[in-house]
Amino acid sequence: MKSSRVMVGLGAFSMGVLTMMRMMAIHGAGPSREQAVAKPMQPPRATAPFTRDVVNEWQLVVRVFGHPQVENFQGESAEFRKKRALELVTWLSLNPDRRRRSTARTAMWESDVTDSTFATIVSDMRRGLSSVVDSEPRELVPPTYSDVLTISPTIVSEVDLLNAAHQRFRSDASNASELADILSKVRDMPFAGVNYEWADYDGTTTRLVMLVLSACTDLARFAIESGDIHLLHIATAAGLRVMPGNEVLLSLQRKLQPF
Repeated sequence: MKSSRVMVGLGAFSMGVLTMMRMMAIHGAGPSREQAVAKPMQPPRATAPFTRDVVNEWQLVVRVFGHPQVENFQGESAEFRKKRALELVTWLSLNPDRRRRSTARTAMWESDVTDSTFATIVSDMRRGLSSVVDSEPRELVPPTYSDVLTISPTIVSEVDLLNAAHQRFRSDASNASELADILSKVRDMPFAGVNYEWADYDGTTTRLVMLVLSACTDLARFAIESGDIHLLHIATAAGLRVMPGNEVLLSLQRKLQPF
């Protein structure tokens, strides 16, 4: 059962990435900045619609590009006693429309987990999150007496921040520096160093890679139009971290390199 889930997940990841590479190759250099603003492409996004200005609201961000970690606005990382607590807050941040105890348990465990074990993990998640912000633990993870398992809207994922910055850049290219700042924090492939089988099985890993590639490609093409070598480096470096050797990004990277 476990091996079959991994194979299915890896197969979905490979097919998704291959499709993305083919699309990027077919479209070549892509639309100009004016065309992109006039007819913006919709990037892969979180499972629920993005509806709030997370940049002005968030207290904690769940970073997923690289080894998962939770940081406050000052960059201090939350510490969890149990690895499953970090995995649970990661899953909750990426699945805002599926926040139920039963759904989380099914996604994260192949076998039944006892209520007491899951309650202990939720408790550790609440404690870890509250250790780096001035908020009561119950405000960050409100207690419920049903299957619903919620987290505060001030806890966002790195995906939320990237989606927001990318959308603002596509609406107004003067927001390029904000998008570059978000991309500069992309450290590695999604979930590097951990084994979150659900991320491969449900296509999350593929969607996150495609999201970064889309944002990086848009920013790189703008940088070339603007003659901004520094901006081009940020865009291509972030994309190559999530997909080393990507031919489209390598080609864009060479555009402004001196002979």
